[in-house]
Amino acid sequence: MSVNLNNSTDCCNTDCTNTTVNVPGPQGNAGSAGTNGTNGTNGYNGYSVTDAAFTIPSANTNTNIPVDHTGWIAATPTADTQIIFIGNAGHFLVSGKGTGHITGKPLFYTTDPGTVGQVIPAGTVVSPAGLQGPAGATGDASTLLTAKGDLITRTSTGATTIGVGSATDGKTLFANSALNTGLEWKAINFTDVSGKINLGTQTDTTNKLPLDRLTGPSDQEGDLAYYNGTSWARLPHGSDGQVLTVSGGVPAWVAASSSGLSVVAEGDISFTLISSGTIDATAITNALNLSASTCWAGTTSSATIAFDSAIGTDRPVVIFTNIDASPLNTSDWVVTSSSATGL
Repeated sequence: MSVNLNNSTDCCNTDCTNTTVNVPGPQGNAGSAGTNGTNGTNGYNGYSVTDAAFTIPSANTNTNIPVDHTGWIAATPTADTQIIFIGNAGHFLVSGKGTGHITGKPLFYTTDPGTVGQVIPAGTVVSPAGLQGPAGATGDASTLLTAKGDLITRTSTGATTIGVGSATDGKTLFANSALNTGLEWKAINFTDVSGKINLGTQTDTTNKLPLDRLTGPSDQEGDLAYYNGTSWARLPHGSDGQVLTVSGGVPAWVAASSSGLSVVAEGDISFTLISSGTIDATAITNALNLSASTCWAGTTSSATIAFDSAIGTDRPVVIFTNIDASPLNTSDWVVTSSSATGL
């Protein structure tokens, strides 16, 4: 900057013709540096990392989540104002914090991956999260369900129904991947079940029926199952004409004979009498367990029919297809007594 001054001693004169120009001198040396200001405080990451493992508690149960820092977590003077997401665990509602932990409870949102009792390891990221959105509109299945007992299932293309059908009492719903619906109603068979059926009391663990012992290529119509004192076994069906008896303490099919039969005898018996009233001849045909018999003819004719083998007295009496006692009346014969050896 320059300043023009009047050369006259009287600066007020207006007739001065000479002027003096003053010019600034050169800049001086720079002064010494000032003192540095105080450094600012380091900021926090917008997330935390767990520095120890913790276990996911049940719903609405608070737990302390150990983390490396909590600077980004609100002070939460009012609890339950912030939601966080923990990797492999899910959403938690924050209710408080300390310098090395966040206190929160699991929310178990629909897509949350964690389960109760799952251990979340150290090094897991904990980050801020938003609230779960509102629930969608409720679906209406009434248009699919048109009859009593209808079930809704899904095919490869969409939803459909399985009707309860007719004659379904006692049937069971089975998975069947060969069907479009993947399900079917059917009567249960031994081959549909594995394991054991308890045939005793609820505390009985020995008398159980192993279903796999009753199935296999030897299955035949009429097979029976029985308990042999140690385990359950199959008794194959008998041949036509055989009868079921007990042999050695277990059931068995045997040929029809006097041994072990419930029906003792069957056959045609013919008595021929002479004038003295004693038997002249006895003809026994188609007979089972019958031997020579005697007959007496008097006011009331009677006959004693003997057995080849003794039977239990609790067994039913003999069944005959025909009794012929010529020349006696053949229509009025009745059994009056029976024993182990005859009647």
